[in-house]
Amino acid sequence: EGITLMYMDDETYPSRLHEINDCPPTLFSLGTFKQPDVPHIAVVGTRNPSEPAQRQAKTIGHTLASEGVVVISGMATGIDGIAQQAVLEVPGSYTVGVLGSGVLKPYPPENSALAHMLRMYGTLLCEVAPDATVSTPGLVARNRIITGLADAVIIVETAADGGAMHAAKAAIRQGRTLYAVDNPASGNRYLIDEGMAVPLSPDMGDLLRVLG
Repeated sequence: EGITLMYMDDETYPSRLHEINDCPPTLFSLGTFKQPDVPHIAVVGTRNPSEPAQRQAKTIGHTLASEGVVVISGMATGIDGIAQQAVLEVPGSYTVGVLGSGVLKPYPPENSALAHMLRMYGTLLCEVAPDATVSTPGLVARNRIITGLADAVIIVETAADGGAMHAAKAAIRQGRTLYAVDNPASGNRYLIDEGMAVPLSPDMGDLLRVLG
């Protein structure tokens, strides 16, 4: 099936994951996994984004890819998928989709076309068996991999009880720089108001400071 199995002590194993305490002992990769010496940024958010957040996710994905950044996300509907689709529209770009299911059964099915594009021009990555179906624990656990692969994490839009908050908490625990778009979403407001995340302007005018 073209799947690559990576062990913790392999040279091919993602070097950034060695920095986290709960890194997966094995990873399955479908596509071409690369670790270029460029910034790696995770972009995550709600599955039901507002129209402004949809535009912001597209801008973030396209802008970061145009700057040569590796974009990490979860290939979910909503923010994740929008950002990764925008990345793939930039020639020569590279993005990694971290799944809560096996790489042979990418979830959600609505993003099957995106999964195919990731296999061709990026990478699908998971820690569960390649033929494993999606599970809630798997979706939650993969957040630590999404953030662990990144140098910084951007929360585009999330409710305070949204799934992207798992990624935010993982980023803080791992010592990754956390950014949140300055919008009215309850999760974004909590992260910014509590000083957990650096605010990003909704017009994306200061987006490139994440590369610093």
